Amino acid sequence: MPSTKMMLTMILVGVGLAVVVGLLARWAWQTWQSSPAYQFSEARRRWEARPFRRYRLAFDDGFTRGGYAQCHHSVEVVGEKIVRDFGTTCLSSHVTQVLTVDGLFQKFERYFDQRVCSANGCYCEGVYVVKATYDPTWGYPRTITTVFQRDWVDDFLHRKLWVQDCLRVDPVVEKITVTALTPLP
Repeated sequence: MPSTKMMLTMILVGVGLAVVVGLLARWAWQTWQSSPAYQFSEARRRWEARPFRRYRLAFDDGFTRGGYAQCHHSVEVVGEKIVRDFGTTCLSSHVTQVLTVDGLFQKFERYFDQRVCSANGCYCEGVYVVKATYDPTWGYPRTITTVFQRDWVDDFLHRKLWVQDCLRVDPVVEKITVTALTPLP
């Protein structure tokens, strides 16, 4: 039969392990909740639960590819179909695509579903990641941008750390900023 001192030690070790496991679980959950993929899916869930189906949307759509193109769009949307286009103005000859909020989510979801690399591959510029801010009430993206991020662990594992053995090109970086979203009756 174990002594009282030994039982107390076992209980304290068990409680200590339970506290450590609980703290690790909390840290893992908070890390997941702050991830771009979780924030994207939660924003989309809030958007799909919104109380209106008709709205007016104004947004700036821009990208870089050896230069910069930017367009301003203003549309009326009913049931995620554009029913009226109030006009598009662009700073260059390139015209970007007119989208609904669902279209914005669809345009950027591939960056969360798969690893998207630059034209030169993941070891030159890196992989595309999305940086975004979302409306806290309705979930639509206020700003959503693709940027490149190098994965140093992946580079190390493939012996590509500090190696630039490719030609650098200007990658396409997209940025959309919603300037106004107004629910309509």
